[in-house]
Amino acid sequence: MRYIVLCYKLPISFDKFKIASQYMFIQSIKSYNAQNNIYELVESRISPTELYTFARIHTSHYPSVIIRKLLPKGCETSEQTSTVTWPVTRTVYFTPNRPSIGTSELMTSVHQVKLEGVPEYFEQYLNGNKYQLFDFDFSSGNIDSCFVYKLAKFEVNIFGGSLIERIAIRTLKNVFKTTYVNLINTREQWENLTEEDLPEIYKGDIVRAVTIEIEETQELGE
Repeated sequence: MRYIVLCYKLPISFDKFKIASQYMFIQSIKSYNAQNNIYELVESRISPTELYTFARIHTSHYPSVIIRKLLPKGCETSEQTSTVTWPVTRTVYFTPNRPSIGTSELMTSVHQVKLEGVPEYFEQYLNGNKYQLFDFDFSSGNIDSCFVYKLAKFEVNIFGGSLIERIAIRTLKNVFKTTYVNLINTREQWENLTEEDLPEIYKGDIVRAVTIEIEETQELGE
């Protein structure tokens, strides 16, 4: 079992990030099936109190050749369930045909100030276990900012599991750095939105953001 905590300081206020993050979530829903053959969106819904998705992940289409070779038979498809109840998000990954190989979870908690440790919400999942902490500051000195904490928990019970965990951690770090830089650089798309606008955006067409590639700059620890 391996745990990492990622902390992102963003040049977006706590209240405005609520809108931005939900906008980003809706955009991801709309791009699931359109942009790749890895993710298959099965169900999604939006309400005033919750955003929810259930998707299948076709691991046989992973770009990482190493992961594809290491995954045993029966792991070609996994499931992803994601629930957003502001300011907390929980995503669970599960392989129904091979439940014994383990699970992965990703928790997000948003805060107005930087915490001394980790969010209280994470404590129940850490259960006293050690974790790695990585800080990323994208605020550019902006006083009006918020802190997004992410806890990733990996349990891979197969040969090569440790290597898969390390690849997954590196991938997560790159994905979220790209996601947040993208969000900042496309601010004009969501800055003037209100919560009342989000259901209409959910029903309408996606506004595609520019993809920005981010190189990994921080070495992964053991």
